[in-house]
Amino acid sequence: MFDIDVEHAPLHQLEAEICAWAGRISAAMCAWLLALAAFDRREGWAGVGIRSCAHWLSWKCGISLRTGYEHLRVGHALEQLPALRDAFAGGRLSYAKARAISRVADVDSEAEWVRQAEHATASQLDRLVAAYGRLRGRDGLGRAVDRHARRSCSWRWDDDGSLIVHARLTPEDGALFIKALDAAHAGHTSDMPRDQAANADALTTVAGGFLASRAPTLADPARYTVHVHVDANLLTDGVPPHDSGRPHQPRSDVEPGVAVHPETVRRLACDAGVTIPDAGRRRRTVPQALRRLLEARDQGTCRYPGCDHTRWLHAHHAVHWADGGRTDLDNLVLLCSFHHHAVHEAGLILAIGEGHSVTVRRPDGTVIPHQPPLSTGDEPLRHLRDATASVAHDAITGRWAGEPLHLQESVTALLNAGAVRQGTRGRLGRSPAPRGPRQRVSGPASRQQ
Repeated sequence: MFDIDVEHAPLHQLEAEICAWAGRISAAMCAWLLALAAFDRREGWAGVGIRSCAHWLSWKCGISLRTGYEHLRVGHALEQLPALRDAFAGGRLSYAKARAISRVADVDSEAEWVRQAEHATASQLDRLVAAYGRLRGRDGLGRAVDRHARRSCSWRWDDDGSLIVHARLTPEDGALFIKALDAAHAGHTSDMPRDQAANADALTTVAGGFLASRAPTLADPARYTVHVHVDANLLTDGVPPHDSGRPHQPRSDVEPGVAVHPETVRRLACDAGVTIPDAGRRRRTVPQALRRLLEARDQGTCRYPGCDHTRWLHAHHAVHWADGGRTDLDNLVLLCSFHHHAVHEAGLILAIGEGHSVTVRRPDGTVIPHQPPLSTGDEPLRHLRDATASVAHDAITGRWAGEPLHLQESVTALLNAGAVRQGTRGRLGRSPAPRGPRQRVSGPASRQQ
């Protein structure tokens, strides 16, 4: 697989091998992104049940939607930025650096961006991109408008079931958020430390206080109730039931399907209501309690192959109610609105199998796989090495020699490069002259090329 024995070769040879493969991987990544951009441009992904090229990537290549959209953005940017494309294809820039540059560079400034990237680490380049974005004509009211447009809040469930929250707020909203945390802290004794764990408790107190206040914005408070799904036996003796000699795995999870310990559920059940859903043939529409169970079972995600949308989900009857199907959990599946229309109106056939598995067939009867197998062919590493033979073994290492990043000089050089088209180079100033050895500035902004 490799040119050397990685377990016994001298470390300097192993280091060179790692750097060589990093350059080859970058060159291959560049070629793959360009192929992906062409595939998207030519709409090769279009077909029944496929909503976008990112969705196709998620289905065919096992890439998340967010990552797929980012790959597409970078691929299309590479088509418009030849200098960046050449450096990336030559293995001189990593994907992380190429991705950062593609956010801000244009045809006038890309060469300067590439030179800066070769003299900086990936983290330094990220700082430079952020500083460039802040200073590129965004001051006064324009900067306030930009801050407001960039506000965001996202969350994800970690592997251990914990919720990770990331937020970006405007200064005034951020101050309001801090005041809310301070108010939540005020309910505790003053000798408690204000560490990160205490801040997490305060944030939970703020959320619970809002939901408990019956605020006017909560037209349907029951919709915002936290639901825990649990086998009834866990609330009694905690012993899993047995069926035909086979132990049954009891269920205890909090929406959206994150497992919690049974004892945690018993604690929560000390002060909680209990709902048992039931519908059958008595009604066609899905009752709210059954809908909650359905969302918990399907983890709030569309079950169509390759789709992981979590919004605008419909409860679909595998056997339609008009055809005798029951409004029971075993006959229901979550589909996003796009794929719900595809199943009903594009001739697709959906069936629920053992263990609530979902099978979708095309009108001709062929099965749409949830994730087609990836084929790398024979000796994929040899083919990759042959395809990137022109990449220098030390191309990826760059020219950074440990110098600190000087944002002001680097941003000035980049602003000058990007201002050529507007003829404003003189107003932005010139790149500073090189400093002495003890004051050497990192990046091409301080070097005469």
